[in-house]
Amino acid sequence: MANVETGLFLVADGMGGHAAGEIASQLVASTVDGWITSHAAESMEPAEKLRSAALEANARVFKAQCDNPALAGMGSTLTAFLLSGDKYGVA
Repeated sequence: MANVETGLFLVADGMGGHAAGEIASQLVASTVDGWITSHAAESMEPAEKLRSAALEANARVFKAQCDNPALAGMGSTLTAFLLSGDKYGVA
């Protein structure tokens, strides 16, 4: 996924063999993108923005499992790059 307007590039891949990996990867990608978009105007370092967005994504995946036992065990990897002016962050 890429969002050129915010400088965000990411890959979220559901963990093979785990329940609902495709749901987890979509949830991670949409959460990180949404968090970065909604906080674009804030003067945080790109690495700190990615950290905060990843923590939010993790919390949402966990909550989804708690709310729906059929999703128990789902997970996703996340690799992200955020470019902001002449600075960048990697997660």
